[in-house]
Amino acid sequence: MGLWKTTLEANSKHTAQVTINCSIYQGDALSLLLFCIDLNTLSQIITKSGYRYRFQSGVSISHLLYMDDIKQYSRNKQETDSQIHNTRIYSNDIEMSVRLDKCSRMEVSKRGIMV
Repeated sequence: MGLWKTTLEANSKHTAQVTINCSIYQGDALSLLLFCIDLNTLSQIITKSGYRYRFQSGVSISHLLYMDDIKQYSRNKQETDSQIHNTRIYSNDIEMSVRLDKCSRMEVSKRGIMV
C-alpha cells in the first residue's frame, strides 16, 4: 500500500490532513479494533440512509451486524439495491473486499410469503 492521506473527525470537528505511512497486517492485534471501527462507520452510513423494514408491531430495522456478517433490511427491491450500492462504495473506499458470491437476497411479501 502506498502513502495515502485522510482527515479524522472528533466531536464534529475535522483534524488537519494525516499521512498514513504504513498499513496494518490482518493478523495484527490492532487489525480487529480497526475492523470494528470500520464496521461501526458502515453501520452509521446504513442507518443514516433511512432505509428500513417496519414490522406490523411498529418496530423497524435497517441492518444487523454479527462478527463480519451484515444483514440489511428494506421495504422493497429498489431500497435493497441502494443499500448494496452504498455498502459497495464504502467497502471500495476502505479497500475492504465484499464476497458477492457469498451474498444472497430474500424478498418476503406483505403476507409473509417468500417471493
